[in-house]
Amino acid sequence: KLALADITHFIMCNGGEHGYARYKIANELKKLGLKPVDVISPHAILDDIKQKGEGLQVMPGAVVHKFSTIGDQCVINTNATVDHDCIIERGVHIAPGCNLAGNIIIKEKTMIGIGSNIIQGLTIGSNVMVGAGSTVIKDVKSNELVVGNPARKIIKK
Repeated sequence: KLALADITHFIMCNGGEHGYARYKIANELKKLGLKPVDVISPHAILDDIKQKGEGLQVMPGAVVHKFSTIGDQCVINTNATVDHDCIIERGVHIAPGCNLAGNIIIKEKTMIGIGSNIIQGLTIGSNVMVGAGSTVIKDVKSNELVVGNPARKIIKK
């Protein structure tokens, strides 16, 4: 039998817009001496990335190109692409089928909705929600919800 005292590692499984919860819960588990586990599909490609945080989840078909940085407790979901020189901060969730062009900064606790596209060189603030299928063509400030093609601010969170 496995006893609670025998547990040494953990995997965070909450996704979506709960990047802050994922990051905070992971930190509390680390304080208890548990170690985060990366879950990286053998069918994903992490191509010479600059830095990889802990507790990373990368699903099948995901591609992260050269010189990108990925923070702690991030999810790069099925068939998402992150092009060169992107910075993905802690607690970010890139949903299935998203395309991030090069030189993009995604600040912490942000959710990029399924099938969204973000053009090159933009900064997406922290605690942002990009709605499914959106095309982002300009920077997004922190705490905003943007949707559409082109993406427009709907409400301030």
